[in-house]
Amino acid sequence: MFLRDLVKSILRRWYVVLLGIALTGFMGLQAYQSAPVTYQAEASLVLIPPPDSVTIGDNPFLYLGGLDQALGVLTVKLNSSEAQSVILAGSQDNSYTVAKDSDTTGPIMRIDASSSSAQGALKTLGAVVDETPKFLDILQNDLKVPKQSKLATLVLSVDKVPVENDKAKIRSLLVVVAAGGAGTLLLTGLIDRMIGALKDRKLRKGRAPEVSFPEGTELEALEYDMTAQRDTRDISNTTLNKLQSPRHTPDVASEAKRQTPDPEVRGLFETVETVGSVPAKMRGRSGRGE
Repeated sequence: MFLRDLVKSILRRWYVVLLGIALTGFMGLQAYQSAPVTYQAEASLVLIPPPDSVTIGDNPFLYLGGLDQALGVLTVKLNSSEAQSVILAGSQDNSYTVAKDSDTTGPIMRIDASSSSAQGALKTLGAVVDETPKFLDILQNDLKVPKQSKLATLVLSVDKVPVENDKAKIRSLLVVVAAGGAGTLLLTGLIDRMIGALKDRKLRKGRAPEVSFPEGTELEALEYDMTAQRDTRDISNTTLNKLQSPRHTPDVASEAKRQTPDPEVRGLFETVETVGSVPAKMRGRSGRGE
């Protein structure tokens, strides 16, 4: 029901919808252009086993198993606030994250650096790559690991050209479009309802008051109509019966006889009553006989 009414409102107030779409597009364009631009650069490093664990003449990459624990410790150290204060040097526009590369099964670390400028992203990435071996050496020195047993890092890849990241722009655009679309629908429904109420108010002016029933009470309305018709019919029949019934004429003679004290006058009244009680036919015959 609500969806059908909304569609009807949109069709009736299409000009409001067009205005809302235009405003939403304009605000979305402004939000997309004003959203901050970020640049991102990536690098990959791998941990190398110590010389003592590699047989002379063997390939060190064959001994990468078991280094995932050391990689996990190193990533936690690089993501700490201590390491970030050293690498970023208090810059608010630059940031980085270090994590194990989920696309591989070896001890490979992935570095993501971002900044508001392309040069800032490359500078941050280079700082993380340069500081990673130093922090790894600090961890091993704290554990007093011999030099021949220390792990090392090997750079696999480093971006030379940062990539522009437009996720913030797209996110801002989607938020504005969603808010503008919802606002347009609500405003269209509100305006349509207000205009409809105004038209109904104008139509009611000059009309006689009508009996209104709530929705779902059609049976009560029918009973009300039948009762009204029956009452009207009874009133009409009563009035008609009163008009057709003969009027009661008071017996003047009897009343005068009752109130007359003179016996002769009372006898005269009795004679009149006796004559009046004789049927008309008999009086006619008597007259003809006389």
